[in-house]
Amino acid sequence: LVVVNIEVRWLYSTIIGNMSNNNGSEARKVQVTTVPRISVWSNLLNFLIMVAVALPALKIGIDVCSLPGPGEAGSPPPLPKIELTLANLTSMDWWLRLGYWKPLLFVNLLAFFNVDVLFWIVAQIQGTTWLIDPYWTLIPLLIQAFYQYHPLAQADLWRGLVVSTLLRLWSARLTLSYLRREEWQFGAREDWRYTDLAKQYGRIWPVLSFFATYLVQHVMLVGITLPLYAVFTSAAPWTPLDTAAAVLTAAGMAISYTADNQLNAFMKENQRRQAEGMPVQLILDSGLWRYSRHPNYFGEQLFWWALSLFAVRLGQPWMVLGTLFNSLCMIPVTMMTEGRMLARPERAELFKEYQRTTSVWVPWFKKT
Repeated sequence: LVVVNIEVRWLYSTIIGNMSNNNGSEARKVQVTTVPRISVWSNLLNFLIMVAVALPALKIGIDVCSLPGPGEAGSPPPLPKIELTLANLTSMDWWLRLGYWKPLLFVNLLAFFNVDVLFWIVAQIQGTTWLIDPYWTLIPLLIQAFYQYHPLAQADLWRGLVVSTLLRLWSARLTLSYLRREEWQFGAREDWRYTDLAKQYGRIWPVLSFFATYLVQHVMLVGITLPLYAVFTSAAPWTPLDTAAAVLTAAGMAISYTADNQLNAFMKENQRRQAEGMPVQLILDSGLWRYSRHPNYFGEQLFWWALSLFAVRLGQPWMVLGTLFNSLCMIPVTMMTEGRMLARPERAELFKEYQRTTSVWVPWFKKT
């Protein structure tokens, strides 16, 4: 709620401020957003940082998954005391026992310390929150691997195979989208929303960013991956609901992939036009974008909601709450994105008409 309030306040101030500043002024020359170039060494350093920050979680996760499961040689570790004392938090034995017997709590605590705290510290050193962006494509995959290879895991063969394959394809699609958008660079820039929030909140942003950038995304990432825990803790047989979930999940991914490709082509074409001194296209209003203002968001939401159907099928409907939280967070994200378009005088009128005629998320026929 704090983050939503911050984003909505930013959106209001941005729109009102720009409307006031540009009232009666002529439209400025259109500038296409370009990715800043960083040196090869900076790119390599950021890549190494991205690898290094994952090592603690990878190490402890692999150690938990190496413990003996039922019927295997060796004894399982004893139950841990759920006490967040300094002695426990600094004890590898306590982490191993926690990971073995309490996987969900283990994932949350590991995400808090390894993502929220460590990524935040790195951001204070580097002065940018870029690191969380590429990890959006990787953290769900790492969580899925932990649940799948956990010593106590059990799953229907086909459900486990289908879900694992779909998630890997999702991660590959989003990783490709990130690398294309950043022109195959790591850390060249951070998400523009965080840049704007940093400018607005000034000196308090370093503290506020811990909650707005990391803690809220921790909840989102752990929340949307809850159905994966259900999949790998039940060997219930495949049913028609699983089939529906698989088809819809694949459809969501296909929609996102198509929308990403169309947006990437649109941006590349505008860069070419600008380089050649030609007028740029102000609004992407073709392909899937003709029927939805945010088809990439719709595809992403469809993917996670469909994945949640697996949890419903396995008797864990409460896990849909994680997906619901993710969808609620997309409301201010959508508002901020559209506010940015409306704040550009050369695009404002066209975008208002686009808003009037085109569905926000769900692809639908144009209004007349």
